[in-house]
Amino acid sequence: MRRRSRWFLAACAALAAAAPAVAQSAAPPAPRAWLGVTLADPERSPDADPDATVQAGALVTGVVKGSPADEAGLRASDLIVQVGPDRVGSPSDLIALVAGRDPGTWIDLEIVRNGERRRLTARLAARPELLRRLEIKRGWIGLTPLDVPVQLREYWGGSEEAGVLAGEVVPGGPADIGGIEPGDLILSVAGHPVGSARELIARLRRGGIGNKIEIELSRQGVAMTVEVRIEEAPDDAPRRRTPP
Repeated sequence: MRRRSRWFLAACAALAAAAPAVAQSAAPPAPRAWLGVTLADPERSPDADPDATVQAGALVTGVVKGSPADEAGLRASDLIVQVGPDRVGSPSDLIALVAGRDPGTWIDLEIVRNGERRRLTARLAARPELLRRLEIKRGWIGLTPLDVPVQLREYWGGSEEAGVLAGEVVPGGPADIGGIEPGDLILSVAGHPVGSARELIARLRRGGIGNKIEIELSRQGVAMTVEVRIEEAPDDAPRRRTPP
């Protein structure tokens, strides 16, 4: 009986000695640095011109509201080409460069916006645990796009590939200021034909908040081009089947 007691006490002592090591190995991992953008490869972007030379980098397709990227001034459609002294050749390069730094680190970003190089500074934050709850900033010009049957598109000056009807136009909104009127048939956004309301919204959101874009339209059969500035969607803007 004494031998069993001694063995039991020795086993307890061994477990107690091992407990700190087990607790240490189970410690939560260090927080990962986070910038707060969604990215795409510029060569694979729907906006890429197959006949043009595309500059390497990480194309920003969305910016999380209140994130380090948002505070630094990054916009959708910005092309990140350098972080500090390191060149960025693809989205995976940028992800690796951010992940290799600690939260709270300041980084210098070199970007290309509308053909011009710019420098921004961002302070990385810890990566949030619940990414699904984060809100991506939405571009908005204040109009309701409506799908149009192909036959009516062609009758109103569109084509099989292009033609989205401008429904309601918010008074004083970017579309109104730019000269778009209800009943206009929108043919293209930034040179890209749009054939559905969903495609029009996607093109506008990829244009980047704060940027100006050219919109080609047909008004009673007369072709014209207007320039519209993309603004951030107001909080009360609907999220589904909405004005972009």
